[in-house]
Amino acid sequence: MKRKLQASDVEWKRECIPRTEKTTLIDNTTSTKQQDVEMEYIYGGSVSRIVRYYVHAFNQTKRFNCTLIGDDAKAKVLADAYLAQLKLERAPKTTKAKVLRESFWNVEMCTKTISTRKNFTDAVYGSSEKAEKAAELYRRQQSDILGQTTSRILDVPDDFRRYTAGFCDGDGCITANLRCSGITAHIALSQSRNDGIPSVISRLQAYYGGQVGRKERRNNVRASWLLSICGQKSLKIVIDLSKFCVLKHQQAQIVLDCLRAQAAGNISYDFRNAHTQLRVLKKKYKDTPIQADRMTVPYLAGFFDAEGCIFISDLQLKASITKRSCHRLLQTIVAFLNQFGITSCVDSSKSSVTLFGAEVDKFAKLILPYSIVKKDQLQLGIEFRKLHVDGDESNRRKEIDLEMRRLKRL
Repeated sequence: MKRKLQASDVEWKRECIPRTEKTTLIDNTTSTKQQDVEMEYIYGGSVSRIVRYYVHAFNQTKRFNCTLIGDDAKAKVLADAYLAQLKLERAPKTTKAKVLRESFWNVEMCTKTISTRKNFTDAVYGSSEKAEKAAELYRRQQSDILGQTTSRILDVPDDFRRYTAGFCDGDGCITANLRCSGITAHIALSQSRNDGIPSVISRLQAYYGGQVGRKERRNNVRASWLLSICGQKSLKIVIDLSKFCVLKHQQAQIVLDCLRAQAAGNISYDFRNAHTQLRVLKKKYKDTPIQADRMTVPYLAGFFDAEGCIFISDLQLKASITKRSCHRLLQTIVAFLNQFGITSCVDSSKSSVTLFGAEVDKFAKLILPYSIVKKDQLQLGIEFRKLHVDGDESNRRKEIDLEMRRLKRL
């Protein structure tokens, strides 16, 4: 009968070894945008190094484990002494008995119902290093098969933090539900799309975690996808929002203070007052201080992806950014674009910033490297403007118009 592996057999053991490497995130858009990010993969199971000497005689095996004895040489001496004693006691029957050395890497994979082991011996693979590599590769493969592999992105790029702040100022919601023990923070980011999870939602989830849900709408309106990040898990994104939001920075700061007070066990913190302040801020955007110094190109790209629109009307390229709740934010955007020589104006009747013709072309080229949701539409707009300047009267301009309309229905 095969002997079960004992704890004393293990020289050393590695569990859930993390591996860091560069991985490419690809957006779910027609013109795939790729971005290399640092990913950490954590695998299930364990890899153990086992070294021992043993003597097999009279259908019995005596093992001398290096870990238990503390030294490889001492284990060998004890095994030799044991064999010598056997030869003295039963000389005729011990002539073929030898001291053998056993060294291998053991992979153990466990689930709720089964536990499996596989050995990778040094003799088979030629060296301990090669056997270790084979064992580690097997463990990773089995971890993937059993669904035990997890991953996370190590760092969020600064440009994407600013993009997230802009997107949240447009299509995000920062709330907190009052509880007996404090509050439960809830960050919600939404985007509409019919053909699967929007790329921006997938990217946000990859960086910040959370759960993605889909809400169907009637009358052929596009489905809405919602990323929800709740409780202490929202701390990472709340910190970024408090640093980079132009409009909702006060809301993020209140939630951040509450999360830190809860984590510290501060029972004297006035959560009820914080909850009241947050509700007031959400109703009075007109009085919210604007952090104009936080306005950047990545932030504007995120805000445009949430609240912007680029379109062709009467064979003329136009763009608009709408925000009905805060007129002063639109004025801040106009002033920021002026720094890049882009002329725009605030349409009070529509609560939007509007751009026309050549100004749209300059604006599209400015935010294109950072845009995710409307990247394809911006590229088509740039192509349309070039054809217009060149006086091209071909059908390509009409094709661009139709393609932009199609993308808006996705």
